Amino acid sequence: MRAAGPADFNIQLTEFLARANVRKRRSLGGASAAERVGADRAAMGALPPIDTATIGWRNSLVLPRDYYVRVDTCDYSVHPGSIGQRVEVEADLHTVRVRRAGVLVAEHLRCWARQQSITDPQHRQAADVMRRAFQDRRPAGRGPAAEDVQERDLSAYDRAFGLDDDGQVA
Repeated sequence: MRAAGPADFNIQLTEFLARANVRKRRSLGGASAAERVGADRAAMGALPPIDTATIGWRNSLVLPRDYYVRVDTCDYSVHPGSIGQRVEVEADLHTVRVRRAGVLVAEHLRCWARQQSITDPQHRQAADVMRRAFQDRRPAGRGPAAEDVQERDLSAYDRAFGLDDDGQVA
């Protein structure tokens, strides 16, 4: 059985159970599961209350420089203003949400394909603006210009070690 996502899986499972639950089973005394479900439910106790806040997937991490978080095998973009900050990632069957200090900084539909990168265009645009601002602030070259570098007279080392011009101890 192949499913395109959780909804498709649930549809296929419902169709299968409709066929499987009416089959007569020798292990059930010649009855079907559909015929026995009433007796089983009568024998069961009540379920404990479910805390819906704990359902799903949660993680806390410091947002890396690439401004993506990984849920399962997919990467989801987060607003780059959160880079270097602790974020809370929560995912359920349908949505991935990222919060920083309780403020929502990303929300994406959950992707069930493998190894995908999901990028919000606003996140990419903000990253481009931040990158340009950083590059404008940095000097054009790497490091100081050649004429700005000091050169030490090597005879200063001879004097520091007490040597004369011939390399002899003075």
